[in-house]
Amino acid sequence: MSQDELIHWKTDAWKDPGMVAWYSQRMVEQSSIIQLKNRLETDLCGALSVGDEVLDVGIGTGRASLPLAAQGKRVTGVDSSQAMLDECKRLAGDIPIELLPADLANLPFETNRFDTVMALNVLTHFPHWQQVVEEWSRVAKPEGRIVFDVYSKDHYEAAGAPALPQDNFSGFNLRITLAELVTELNQQGLTIAAIVPYGGLLGNGTNYWINQRLEVKHWWNRLLSWMGYDPRLFEFAVFLEERCFAYMSTFATGRFMVALDKRADAENNQAWLQRNAELNARILQGVSLDSLTSFIPEDAAEWRRTLNHHLEYLRNRVLFYHLWSMFHVYSIPFNLPSFLDVHHVSVLQLWHEQAALDERTMNLLREWHRIPELAGTLTYEGIPLGNGLEYQLMQDFLRNYHHIFSEGKL
Repeated sequence: MSQDELIHWKTDAWKDPGMVAWYSQRMVEQSSIIQLKNRLETDLCGALSVGDEVLDVGIGTGRASLPLAAQGKRVTGVDSSQAMLDECKRLAGDIPIELLPADLANLPFETNRFDTVMALNVLTHFPHWQQVVEEWSRVAKPEGRIVFDVYSKDHYEAAGAPALPQDNFSGFNLRITLAELVTELNQQGLTIAAIVPYGGLLGNGTNYWINQRLEVKHWWNRLLSWMGYDPRLFEFAVFLEERCFAYMSTFATGRFMVALDKRADAENNQAWLQRNAELNARILQGVSLDSLTSFIPEDAAEWRRTLNHHLEYLRNRVLFYHLWSMFHVYSIPFNLPSFLDVHHVSVLQLWHEQAALDERTMNLLREWHRIPELAGTLTYEGIPLGNGLEYQLMQDFLRNYHHIFSEGKL
């Protein structure tokens, strides 16, 4: 596919009113991970915007900027889809907002007009991102702010994710490294105000560190789905995203939010690259609260107390346990006592030991009947019977060989 063909397809993809109606309904679902995604992205757009004059490029249903308009900011929204603009107007109701059809790389505004130019889930669809950012910078005021999200190529490379599809329009997502971003920003005279990783829990390949281990499991997706019904689990997920993943590097999650200021500062941009590289190195050497304290922009002791308070709730503890277990999978040392109180450490370590024992036992039970000397005995009329014994033997094996049940450990 050519770049022009991809741009044209992506531009026209959301002009169908039926697709827009489906998307609008999906964005307000409370029973899925969408609720968390909306919270994170609207929080970030609100926190990173500056001034009163805001342009939302590819405004869609307005979920990024309607809250700002409700606060009294003067919001202008543009979109290539009139159906999206109509839906945004409907959702805005009495909230004042100006809506115009326009192309994201050819905006119908004078230079230096807006305090903030934002685009949510827009740039990720287009390959000509350098040209697009340059156009957004044109309409931003001097010292103004540009805010957008993009997929992290650093993350996908570090986690060994598959290559992007080259011949599938709908499957294309822009991935860039922080180094690529910095190179372009230095050329355009822009400086990084913030780089915020997010989406570690969002699924759909957003976090490839857990993709093959957790996201493929039905029980993991059920646990995440409970966020729509369990406020304590939901708020813990927000804590993990906004006060854990957000403090990490661009290889931690598959997506990051970018906030740029319209002024040149190559030294500042280099400092962000240096921070990213240093944080990566520290994580790979082994994770402890002491090693990460300088990267946590709040009081570390208070942050630790908040984490432990969340873990008093069982579902939160289960969620944290499975995320922590991924460090074992990738053989990255994790100093659990530096983060958690003693009683939480004891529970999580016990769970880890039990899970390891279960896995070893099940692997043994899956293989013993395949031994050639036994396989023949356990085959009847060409049908192997050993497979059907695995689960029946599991409890007996744990009780009689490991003495688990008799000791009251399970």
